[in-house]
Amino acid sequence: MKKGSAIVFIITLVSFACITVQAAQRDTKDRHSEAMKLLSYNADYSYQGPFKTKEVFLRGEGKVIWFLSTQFKKIDQITCSEASSALRNEGTWIGNLDDNGQCLDPGEAPEWTSGNYLNYLTEKNKARRLKGSATESEDEPQRDNVGQDN
Repeated sequence: MKKGSAIVFIITLVSFACITVQAAQRDTKDRHSEAMKLLSYNADYSYQGPFKTKEVFLRGEGKVIWFLSTQFKKIDQITCSEASSALRNEGTWIGNLDDNGQCLDPGEAPEWTSGNYLNYLTEKNKARRLKGSATESEDEPQRDNVGQDN
């Protein structure tokens, strides 16, 4: 009887160790997958954060604060194909738009971005801080810094 109990105990212990190792491997894989999402912007992924992914934001040349666009609430309202394509695929675009969303001459152009890209920047900078490799970046959008343009 004691020999049988010892065998059951050893089998249970080995099973527990295997489950623990598998869980640790899954955890490592999940963390690696999350880190890979933050290496470069992926327009097909909806990043979690305080900004609505399809909203449009802008900031003036050399400025830090992003403003929610009052002209264009969503990327779909921008008819300039260069701008809307860049915002959908890359998250940012620099240029001038008229009131109808058509492209204008470059001049001193503001930088436009999507809410999804701002969420990406937020996640990326949060991950950097957690790793201790960076302090708060001026590129990181913060909800209280986002105003309304006039």
